[in-house]
Amino acid sequence: MFKTRLYYFTVCFILIIVLISCTNHEYDQAEGRIKIGLINPNVYALESFNSLIENNILSIPDVTLMVVCYDQVERDIPALQKYIQNQAHPLYKLKVLSGTLTPENIFHANDLSDQFKEVFSMTDGLFFLGGADIPPEVYQDKTSLLSSITTPNRHLFELSFLFHLLGGYQDSSQVPLLEQDPSYKVIGFCLGMQTLNVATGGTMIQDIPSEIYGLQYVEDVLALETNQIHRNYWQDLHPQDDMITSNFHQIRAVKTNPFFDSDLLATQVMPYVYSSHHQAVKQPGKNLEIVATSLDGKIVEIIAHKVYKNVFAVQFHPEVAALYQENGKKMKWIPDDPHPRTYYNFLTEKRSLEFHKKFWRKINALYTSP
Repeated sequence: MFKTRLYYFTVCFILIIVLISCTNHEYDQAEGRIKIGLINPNVYALESFNSLIENNILSIPDVTLMVVCYDQVERDIPALQKYIQNQAHPLYKLKVLSGTLTPENIFHANDLSDQFKEVFSMTDGLFFLGGADIPPEVYQDKTSLLSSITTPNRHLFELSFLFHLLGGYQDSSQVPLLEQDPSYKVIGFCLGMQTLNVATGGTMIQDIPSEIYGLQYVEDVLALETNQIHRNYWQDLHPQDDMITSNFHQIRAVKTNPFFDSDLLATQVMPYVYSSHHQAVKQPGKNLEIVATSLDGKIVEIIAHKVYKNVFAVQFHPEVAALYQENGKKMKWIPDDPHPRTYYNFLTEKRSLEFHKKFWRKINALYTSP
């Protein structure tokens, strides 16, 4: 009887060891996946990234997109949870961070410092996405009547996260997290570029038409050359659901860097980009350099970090899925536009689609090349 029990327990013990081993193996395989954090996205952003992946625009094998949200953010987190749970494949993971952030503590060690470090340690890179205006008080400026502050908690979180990642003029004693891994990737789109700039100690133009061109009225902005218009101001006069809210305009390179090299953005190449903003970088933050501008040189369109080669941001929106959909919805550019077009068709006509596809191919290579 004793031998029988001993044999039984021995077999059980071996089975437990095998199960633990298998579980650890599966965990190790999961740990081997490339993980990219999406910072405070909404459901629309997740849908866009889904489309980019399904259409092989964002093409990174075994990628996990970690949805990183602040629990005080102006987002519908339950809607994000529901969307993630309804996906047929395990593409997304949700991580919610919590703590107290104020304009006074975001550029110093604070309640979220350890959580920022944890997200940094468990990801290979981060995407900072588009959104509303940053509160000017955080870059020591008065607030223009034309600034619209609708998501203050989101800005506190993202500014603090980027400050912890990169450091800034605000507190030189803070050691950037990227010192632990200088090859880590941080990429910003539109607001993401503005946040990267302010987080490192830069400042902002709060309204392009009034501060750069001295204009106060919508009709005067619409009279500008199209390359000087950075969103579709027709929507302020004749709002329509089938008219674009953004504008396509050209950019030009003023400096090459490891990512935006002559193969992607040569000086003679001036691609059209999808743009939707009324604010812009004024004074660049610590260790940031200007890579591209609008054609008139007045608006910064691309910035890059001079120390960390995989940190850069664009003022436009190459992440919008409709840019790559040949059979996408046809939109009007102006209220009485007789020839609605898809974004894809417009970029193809302007020989600018390849710039966007090449942009993503280079991002894919950042994560997949040795």
